[in-house]
Amino acid sequence: MYNSIVYLFVFLFFIVGCGNNSNKSFYYTKNGLKYEYHDIVTDGVKPQIGDFLNMYMTWSSLSDSVYYSSLNNQLFGIESFRLNNSSIDGGIHEGFLSIMEGDSVTFYVDPIDFYRYYLNDNPPYLISQNENIKISLRLLSVKDSVGQHQFKREQYLKLKSNEEFLIDELLHNWEFKYDSIFKLGDIYLVRLNKNFSKVERNQKETVRVFYSISLINGDVVFSNFSKEAFEFDMQSEYQMLDGFKYVVQQLNKGDHVMALVPSYLCFGAKWGMEQSIAPYSPLVFEIKMVD
Repeated sequence: MYNSIVYLFVFLFFIVGCGNNSNKSFYYTKNGLKYEYHDIVTDGVKPQIGDFLNMYMTWSSLSDSVYYSSLNNQLFGIESFRLNNSSIDGGIHEGFLSIMEGDSVTFYVDPIDFYRYYLNDNPPYLISQNENIKISLRLLSVKDSVGQHQFKREQYLKLKSNEEFLIDELLHNWEFKYDSIFKLGDIYLVRLNKNFSKVERNQKETVRVFYSISLINGDVVFSNFSKEAFEFDMQSEYQMLDGFKYVVQQLNKGDHVMALVPSYLCFGAKWGMEQSIAPYSPLVFEIKMVD
């Protein structure tokens, strides 16, 4: 509940700061990049090439269809980007160089130029390449390499300290949803099928399972439930996450469970699954044992 309130506050704060204004005043960089201010500071730090920018950021169409919002990411809604030079005249790097720490602004950018500069990629097919897109942001901080390292470290420490709260919050919700919650060391488990019988250690060398991995907010980062069951070698040291393997070892054929696993038994202090799982993220596994 606490996280939901925080993100709602951040979202409203950001959107209000970047809201529509009937008396818009547009500005242009020397090479023609169009932008508008929502909040302006007069004494903030101004970015330089090589600096790291930390910001709330949204990409949208001119009709306000949102393509991406940093408010959905796991690092407190903050987008981090290193400001590099560019050969594109009127590109968004000129916009970054025109604002200050604390400013809230929207840039009107060519999508091809933006994606190639910001992501080193082409825009997806759903984005029209015939009109500009809006890049709305609030620049929270400007850091050099040393300062950015410290900033990231502080973010990770916040994630680590927040993990216990997130686990307690989910367990509180589970208490209203499920009849019983079982504890296996630091892992919490609920039964999803009525024919779940006595839990016995599975001694098989290989198992086949359907399973999904979700963040604690319910976002699914992987699932094979609509595909074929996966076969795992229980003797392999590196094929399964420790917490996932431990739960599977407790299951028998036909068992279907939900397990809440702390981060130290998952990815720990590292990012997981192509950065879809932040450091110190507890995970929820839904597991159905086939055989």
